Amino acid sequence: MIFRKNAEEMQTSSKSVVDRLVDNIIEAIITKEFRPGDKIPTESELSEMMGMSRNSVREAVKILVAYGILEVRRAEGTFVVSNYNDKMLNPMVYGIILSGRDQAGLIETRRIIDTGVLSIVIEKVTDKEMGELEDALEALKRELFREKPSAERIFDADVAFHQSIMRLTQNDILNGIGIFVDRITKLSRIKTTENIIAMHRLEELYEMHREIISVLRRKELSKVSPVIADHYKYWIRTER
Repeated sequence: MIFRKNAEEMQTSSKSVVDRLVDNIIEAIITKEFRPGDKIPTESELSEMMGMSRNSVREAVKILVAYGILEVRRAEGTFVVSNYNDKMLNPMVYGIILSGRDQAGLIETRRIIDTGVLSIVIEKVTDKEMGELEDALEALKRELFREKPSAERIFDADVAFHQSIMRLTQNDILNGIGIFVDRITKLSRIKTTENIIAMHRLEELYEMHREIISVLRRKELSKVSPVIADHYKYWIRTER
């Protein structure tokens, strides 16, 4: 078994015992030795297999639970998670926060994703789903045209609008990446919205979102890239 083979290789690694076990379990999942929903060996079994203390095993399992990779079920044991959850992206979030890099790459990534998402959704969106998207647009409109608009409330409504489109892909990976980008770029997007409020361009912001709905309803695939490019112009300008 790969898991047992890796246990032998762990002895020559320069990483800590806990980190080595974390890597070992992840590798076993990647190579399908452990599959989603599988129960992994008990603490005592892992301790014996890896030649390490139960405390180290316990710490490694805690890390993988925090990452959303494993889940502990009382009286049953520890299992590989079978469904996607947003905790799985936390290490990526922390890495970007700690790296101190600017967000230009994230903005570019989100733009590419949004273009792809619209291209997918445009082919299969139903009339009922279009109605739901229009409800999300209406909720955003209410926030945009309040007597005293709030950048934070507009951000929340904007996120809800885009997530309602993203969900129509029925792709948990895309949804997770979208949630991750929303989280890590929140402050810059709120700042961008504050600038748009100050410039009295909320009507234009609304029209950008309305045009997305129009492109989806008319199924105009050729207009997907231009409408997304227009949608990002203020955000990109603020980030430079």
